[in-house]
Amino acid sequence: MPQGIAWLPPAMLLAALLLDIVFGSPAIAGRIPGLARFFARPALFFTKRLDRPARTPQVLAVRGAIIAALLLLLAAAIGIALHRLTRSWEGGLAAELLILSSGLALRRPFVAVRRALAKTKVAAEHTAMRTAIEQTAGALESGLALPVAAYLFLGLGGFVIAVAARVIDRAVGGARPGERPFAAAAHAAHRLLAAAPGHVLAVCLVVASIFVPGARHFAALREAWKSSGRDRPTLAAFAGVLHVALGGPPRWSGKGTARVTPSDLGRAFALYIAGVLVIVLVLAAVVLVDLQPRLIVLDSNEL
Repeated sequence: MPQGIAWLPPAMLLAALLLDIVFGSPAIAGRIPGLARFFARPALFFTKRLDRPARTPQVLAVRGAIIAALLLLLAAAIGIALHRLTRSWEGGLAAELLILSSGLALRRPFVAVRRALAKTKVAAEHTAMRTAIEQTAGALESGLALPVAAYLFLGLGGFVIAVAARVIDRAVGGARPGERPFAAAAHAAHRLLAAAPGHVLAVCLVVASIFVPGARHFAALREAWKSSGRDRPTLAAFAGVLHVALGGPPRWSGKGTARVTPSDLGRAFALYIAGVLVIVLVLAAVVLVDLQPRLIVLDSNEL
């Protein structure tokens, strides 16, 4: 990637998001080695070998911490190597765009949740609906906000680390990573990286809630504010907007009902889409603000 071009990183992210929206990540990832699959395989391998019920929680926690540290160091090394490669190769921009497309998880979680609900025999069950909303909120935070922020501030190396942290946390911990000693370190690393992007995303969701029918904007602000210092700001924003209770046990976010309905799920998907659009608009604004002085200079030179 050329040096000193401030508008290029957000422009690259916009292009990657456009590819995902139009074609879908699975279609792209099926043709190139996906980052998620690359890190998921060793994480699952070591989990099967080392996460033994016969071991004490302390031993499992130490084992998990070692595996998480090694895999994240591997991600850092790969990220640095890819960063240097894309800057020394003529086709670096195209390669970087494919890497971004393979690492972003925009449509994949959305489609996965819909398929899972379609296969559920009791689709209207409150627990299933609530879990689907929680997965949607988590996908928006870890699959979009975290890698986007990492790429903007740390480049391709940070992007690879962000994707690896999300995938390792999910592969090692399963659906409830915070409840398994072996997954404690991977989950803590993921939540640490996602903390700042998650709070920024919560603010974006408050703005996006304007476009969601029946949204409670002030409740979203209240829940997002209350989530400061906690590890689930995006979930809190979803709970506030939809006026539902999410995330329990042991701790619930939101003062609404836990009896989530398909209508609430539909509004959650609407909030998901609106949140993505807000992020896209922010990236586009950054590109335009940086390009505007250059365009003015070009126009003046032509005159």
